[in-house]
Amino acid sequence: MNNKTNEEKEIVAKAEEVTIKYFKEREELDVVITGHEFSPNDFQTVFIDGHVKGDKSKTFGVGIEYGGGEYNISSRSYSKSLKLKE
Repeated sequence: MNNKTNEEKEIVAKAEEVTIKYFKEREELDVVITGHEFSPNDFQTVFIDGHVKGDKSKTFGVGIEYGGGEYNISSRSYSKSLKLKE
């Protein structure tokens, strides 16, 4: 059980890092992570929630697929007030 907890913490930390880097590099935004939720194990996805730093009305959620050491954004959702470049 403890190994699972440590593994999940590592997955979340890496997924948060990927999310922050994505918004910084692709959207030129600084973001604050507010939460996470794992999908069922067979999907190997963690959902990361947050908002733009300094504006809690501009929220987002991203799905990060993890597996084989790779972490990739598989889905994005965001509030209407958050305008993205893509």
